[in-house]
Amino acid sequence: MLPTITHASTITCFAYWDCGIKQGMRYFNELYTHSRSFARKDREQAYLLGTKLAESGAKVCLTVSEDAYSIWLELRSCAAASA
Repeated sequence: MLPTITHASTITCFAYWDCGIKQGMRYFNELYTHSRSFARKDREQAYLLGTKLAESGAKVCLTVSEDAYSIWLELRSCAAASA
């Protein structure tokens, strides 16, 4: 499975508490937690990690902005993996 890819302008960011303040986002009706960001010059690394995470069963969303690529993991799949 491949990660979803979207422009950062299409998401809604929020903060939430999970043993500390975390960054989250909503894309359509799914909630995601921020995993990692990469500079624009590191696009290949962002895609490789996003694809690797998606192939391991995580639901991944990759956002693209003018200065960075960010990897987000669906909160429900994170909760199921830690249960």
